[in-house]
Amino acid sequence: MLVRPRAPDLEGRRHWIERLSSSIIDELAGEYGTPLYVIHSQTLRERYHEFVTEFEKRYSNSLVFYAYKANYLPAVCEQLHRLGCGAEVASGMELELAMALNVNPQQIAFNGPLKTENDLFHALSSGVKYLNADSPEELRELDVICRRRRTKASVGIRVNTDVDLDLHGFRSKFGIDIARGHARECVKLASRLSRLKLVGLHTHIGTQIMSPNHYSKALSQIIQFLEENGQFAHSLEYVDVGGGFPSNSIAPLGLTEAVPPIGSFATKIAEEMKRLSEKCGHEIKLLLEPGRYLVTDSITLLLRVVRVKECKTETFVVLDGGTNLVPTVRNLGLHHDLVVPGTRRTERGLKTVVGPLCSEYDTFLRGEFPLVKEGDIVAVPCVGAYDIPLSPQFLFPRAGAVLLDDGKSKLVRNRETMSHVFSLDSIRAS
Repeated sequence: MLVRPRAPDLEGRRHWIERLSSSIIDELAGEYGTPLYVIHSQTLRERYHEFVTEFEKRYSNSLVFYAYKANYLPAVCEQLHRLGCGAEVASGMELELAMALNVNPQQIAFNGPLKTENDLFHALSSGVKYLNADSPEELRELDVICRRRRTKASVGIRVNTDVDLDLHGFRSKFGIDIARGHARECVKLASRLSRLKLVGLHTHIGTQIMSPNHYSKALSQIIQFLEENGQFAHSLEYVDVGGGFPSNSIAPLGLTEAVPPIGSFATKIAEEMKRLSEKCGHEIKLLLEPGRYLVTDSITLLLRVVRVKECKTETFVVLDGGTNLVPTVRNLGLHHDLVVPGTRRTERGLKTVVGPLCSEYDTFLRGEFPLVKEGDIVAVPCVGAYDIPLSPQFLFPRAGAVLLDDGKSKLVRNRETMSHVFSLDSIRAS
């Protein structure tokens, strides 16, 4: 995927990797090797506090749950939990991780279209507070498990609103439609399932949402749904608006508009939540599931220049890590800049910056780039969201990760070796 250079980030902020001294970066690369993901603790804390502050001052009855799918490196999750953030999990694996990290089950939201019987049993027996069913069949499964356990459970359902977002030609596979009457039928079903009490609604309209108005529209449809289901409205306890809040450090290719500040999203959502609470006759708890917003710019990938070579009419800068380490460029069409940390070199030239993969598509950038030499470090900032969990092994083992906190570094993920990569395979000599 070809990434073209763009202007500095949309709010003009210098990224933390550009503020670090080149000697610190060289020490990290020298001690831990490259490719290397570097997690910047201070940035993670700043993003979390910024998000919480903007929502709490507009709607105080709100809770924040970190969406594990954005990056479930335990070190990242643990940092956020220490700040008081809950966990939003979308699979049994993520639920197991939250439990292993000793997250309070009262601060876990469990979503997703695939929850096995074992997953549901584990969630119920562990006391997970916010369990949102994705289908009527899942409600029935929950009722059966509760009967078997001789208990009752308070649950929510995920609903689909008709918010018109570009899903690249795909239709959402999640949740239960409001407009087609399916959500209303689910409310009726839940009322007949004696072991369940329906107390919550969950929705999630997409990722990197660029307009706060989309959240207003989704919540307006939920308000209308509650007006048509008055009895349910009286028993409603929470509305979970999901995530999708955009990072202002990356942008879809071709984007020309500025990313709205998080406060503008908080304002619109708070306005609708106050209106919703008024319709219900009591204050409704607001749940939020930020992922990308919290972690995007807290992680940078360090790569090393291994070759500068002329080939035909181009000068290639070859790095020791490929675009498989930043798959959001190809999969989600997002834009990552390249930075040569600590450089004050003003001399630039036309370069094609590539990785070592056996693919002509393994291209980071084609355009003006500093004149680098073998051994120099090149950083890919803002790779905290989705790049690590989506990164495949292709030709090379995956990179390690370090946590940088107050000038001190700690290895939090070992670099893979061949024994890691093939540990589950049966390898026999011929």
